[in-house]
Amino acid sequence: MAWKFPFRIKKQNNTDALWMKCENCNSLVYKRDVEALLECCPECDWHFRIDHKKRIEQLLDDGQFEELFPELESTDPLTFRAKKAYKDKLKAAMKSTGQRDAAVFGVGSINGAKSVFGVIDPTFIMGAMGSVTGEKIARAAEYATEHKLPLVLISGSGGGARMEEGVLSLMQMAKSSAALGRFKEAGGLYVVVLTNATMGGSMASFASLGDVIVAEPMALLGFTGPRVIQQTIKTDLPEGFQTSEFLLEHGFIDRIVRRTEMREYLGFLLTFFTQATDVEKGTVPAQEAAKSMRMSTFDSSELVVMNTPPPEELNGTASNGNGNLQAAAEQAHAEAGSHGTYGSNGAAPKGEPAEVSVTAAKSAEEPPGDNESR
Repeated sequence: MAWKFPFRIKKQNNTDALWMKCENCNSLVYKRDVEALLECCPECDWHFRIDHKKRIEQLLDDGQFEELFPELESTDPLTFRAKKAYKDKLKAAMKSTGQRDAAVFGVGSINGAKSVFGVIDPTFIMGAMGSVTGEKIARAAEYATEHKLPLVLISGSGGGARMEEGVLSLMQMAKSSAALGRFKEAGGLYVVVLTNATMGGSMASFASLGDVIVAEPMALLGFTGPRVIQQTIKTDLPEGFQTSEFLLEHGFIDRIVRRTEMREYLGFLLTFFTQATDVEKGTVPAQEAAKSMRMSTFDSSELVVMNTPPPEELNGTASNGNGNLQAAAEQAHAEAGSHGTYGSNGAAPKGEPAEVSVTAAKSAEEPPGDNESR
């Protein structure tokens, strides 16, 4: 006798657990391949949005992170309510992310280089900047100044300033900018990594003030979205407008770095500037500093920097009787063999515009080349 069940048994479908659709190229891609590429599409290199936990895991040595200012959280000073009360929106974001705010700051090391490290988490109300975000950036800059550490910030502020906090949110633009200005006046190094998307008041303040500004490929970067701009000025916008590639071509950012190479590149930047400072102070001999940089896969004789002095000024600054750091680095690389520069197979990514770089190996008298310093 055949049994008949009063309900229908559904077959379990594990397809969703194994495959995902790329939001950029619409390809169906294997999730494990995406995870192996640090959440990037294997077909088009689209960089998927990730939270602060994955950033810390991907960039910091052994994922070691000592969080600073974890007790800070936003309030609801305006008792703001739209479709949903702001206090309920905050509670939901805290519950889903396990954090009290979009900004997460702490201390960690990248390839052995210690720094104050911050992430603006796009999964917490789109990474929008509220009072706590500005306060944490200001405190992080002060902490980095006090402990003489570089400051690295991964920006994913797609929401700009948080409208639910009104003018208190807008004031964070001035607050964070002033704090970063004091940090840089004290000789601190500020490195910003722009991710998709970084917009609004965030882009108009802390996200665009880095000594070195790096971006992930195909990221949307700007103040107002391209659709709003186009509707306002009634004019067609250039192709690729407000993408990281467009901004690199027009000199707004210094370099585009893939996520799979970001940790190595940031570690190189921190090591380079730290060693240069130590040589200038006379605490580390130039040859010793150069040898420590030989471990990097990036060529220390070529560094992309914004607003960097001419090579002859760099040579004068980085020498003090212990010898010249850049000359020593060049010699060390010559002995070790060329490591090549950023990009797979030693080449820049396909379609990426020519880079502007400072090449220590060149003297001021050399004729300008493709990589001539700005």
